[in-house]
Amino acid sequence: MRLSPRRLAEAYLAATNQASLDELPNVARALVTTVTRRRQGKLLPRIMAAVEHLWHQRHGTLPVRVTTARAIEQTALTTAVGRDALVAMNVDSALIGGAIIERGNDRIDGSVRTHLRRLQQRLVGNQAERP
Repeated sequence: MRLSPRRLAEAYLAATNQASLDELPNVARALVTTVTRRRQGKLLPRIMAAVEHLWHQRHGTLPVRVTTARAIEQTALTTAVGRDALVAMNVDSALIGGAIIERGNDRIDGSVRTHLRRLQQRLVGNQAERP
């Protein structure tokens, strides 16, 4: 019988909820052993993604990756989101200003760098159309 990544993730989370702190490494080891014995090791990344998704869903958190030109306070972002946001912050001065916000497969690019690139593409495109 094949086990789905979601079912394995649910079983893993149930086991970790009942385990003591000292037992957590054994729970993780049991999951990896079960998956590798069934020759489904390729599923481990999908299982861990499902674990992360289910954990965030159950705890009402919102995992977000934010890249800005300068560091910003997490409390400002949490307030804007309206619930607890687990923010992974990155700083990239090449953005010039603005931010790139990523959640799952969604990406909002409000960086100055991207806006300047789009403007440049429009201007170059308009020049090519002139006789």
